[in-house]
Amino acid sequence: MAEQESIHRSKEIVKVSAIGIVTNVLLAAFKAVIGVLSSSITIVLDAVNNLSDALSSIITIVGTKLAGKTVNLSQLYHF
Repeated sequence: MAEQESIHRSKEIVKVSAIGIVTNVLLAAFKAVIGVLSSSITIVLDAVNNLSDALSSIITIVGTKLAGKTVNLSQLYHF
């Protein structure tokens, strides 16, 4: 039962993170265009901040996938 909840939770994290990535990339593109058209470095840098938020969501997805891997006890202490 707990394993099913963990799988469901992982899928939910990936889904929400993917939505966040798409939203942040679209928002960054919009802000970049507006910033360039208005010659506003502040708005352009806010677009860069949105891209860093998207990168954060990508890291969340990778971390979730890695956390869901099973442990191989035979290779646990082999470097």
